[in-house]
Amino acid sequence: MVILLGTVMAGILQSSLQTTLTVPMLIAPSLLAQTPVQSFEFGGYHFYLKRDDLLHPQFSGNKARKFRYFLEQELPDIQLLVGYGSAQANSLYSMATLAALKGWHLQFYVDHLPQWLQQSPVGNYQAALALGADIIAVGGKEKYGITVEQYLRESILPTLSAALYVPEGGRCQAAEYGVRQLAQEIHEWAINQKIAGLKLFLPSGTGTTALYLSKYFYENKIDIEVLTCAVVGATTICANNLQCCVMMNFAIRGSSVPLKISFWQTLS
Repeated sequence: MVILLGTVMAGILQSSLQTTLTVPMLIAPSLLAQTPVQSFEFGGYHFYLKRDDLLHPQFSGNKARKFRYFLEQELPDIQLLVGYGSAQANSLYSMATLAALKGWHLQFYVDHLPQWLQQSPVGNYQAALALGADIIAVGGKEKYGITVEQYLRESILPTLSAALYVPEGGRCQAAEYGVRQLAQEIHEWAINQKIAGLKLFLPSGTGTTALYLSKYFYENKIDIEVLTCAVVGATTICANNLQCCVMMNFAIRGSSVPLKISFWQTLS
């Protein structure tokens, strides 16, 4: 089994470097690839770690893969990047880095900001502030009776121009571009290692990375199974996100794709 490292760890590693990396380094997109794979034993089982946490000090993990499309495209008419999520989301820091690299401004909407965090910023929240991000609390459910996403779509996005909107966690079709390259790397590695019937595990928030990995393996008739578990929210939420992505990417093409994704239940 290969475990994809970066989805959770990226934010921790980035935050530990935030005091010295407040200004983004220039990133050559060609370097955001071919991360090493490490072998280890645990509980009598053999595992491999795909070290996507080593992609780049500030732009790593699955968010770097999902946002790669935006990094590589010129997009000359864009001045504002808009997103939403939690105040400590990995996507917040990754989007702040992306915005700084592209010369854009980031507006990131959250449901609430704890007073203690505003008074003593830490983690991804602090790192994103240092990169010039505007992190805006809207009190979605309490104040407006709707979610932050609904509030953005109904009240904010219609008023903006020259803006690029990225749904929570990079849950959009553009994410396929970078995740597809990740799938190719894993497949090439499995061929070189002469491993058949590989199982690939990664934790999921929205499930977008798991979806596009599985889509690539299915379309190319590659015998790699994607295993995932919901680490943010319930498994049903992640499954619903996957279903929305499936409808957005496949149903409109008139095709039916039996994705090979298995959910592992988390322990309470």
